[in-house]
Amino acid sequence: MDTVFSDALRKARREAGFSTAYRFFYDNGGTQALGFTYRQYLRMEQGKNLPECPKLCKLIFALRTTPGSASTAELAKAWLKMITGEEAYGCIFEPLLPAKTENAGLPFMHTAVKNLLRENKHYITHEQFRVILTDPGTFLCFTAISNDVGLWSVDQIAQELRLESAAAAKALKTLAGAGLLKRVKENVYKCPFAAMMLEYPHLNTVEPALKARLEKYERELTATGLGEWTRTGIVRADYEDFLNFIPVMFFIEGRVVRLRDF
Repeated sequence: MDTVFSDALRKARREAGFSTAYRFFYDNGGTQALGFTYRQYLRMEQGKNLPECPKLCKLIFALRTTPGSASTAELAKAWLKMITGEEAYGCIFEPLLPAKTENAGLPFMHTAVKNLLRENKHYITHEQFRVILTDPGTFLCFTAISNDVGLWSVDQIAQELRLESAAAAKALKTLAGAGLLKRVKENVYKCPFAAMMLEYPHLNTVEPALKARLEKYERELTATGLGEWTRTGIVRADYEDFLNFIPVMFFIEGRVVRLRDF
């Protein structure tokens, strides 16, 4: 019993790069991250169940689409149409919603590049994301090796990343155990998807403690780096002039930090 929502959901899932409902559900953390069971998700794809609004948000985050994109808008409109009914949607809501077409106004090259990136995309599962953040060593090792297609020995990675050999060996073994690295031979590893574009779980779908750990590791890694370039700017104006523009007053900083000589 297909519906406009189930059709839109299956289309969005396939376009996101998940070939099956099973892969989509479990690669995105399963029930713990999404808030519903696999059976409940299957019923959504089969047109037998419509998610509540908070669960729709989780679905959109799990699809890892760009907010405001055509695929996100299509799914949201299909959900709204199911909630309100065809007549109410067409009479009240449709005139208020901007029409979004996936390829409207885009040159052929833009579409070709998008399709190429989709084919060369690799999804990091929630469990793999958790393993990457096991400790600072696993985070640093994966950050480095996932950006290089070569082979790396324990001693090499320890020297380049300024780690103890024992810590480097432990980190690489942990990452290999989760399928994030491949053990080529004794104490030598490579990343099997280093040449691909990695898609990490949306931070709104991971537990707060894991998100906080990522932020902590990123701060610590940046703090140990060497600043190469910085540009900052401050906007100053009278209070009356900026009274209605408070939301746009941000301190903007751009900088380049050399994390390691890798």
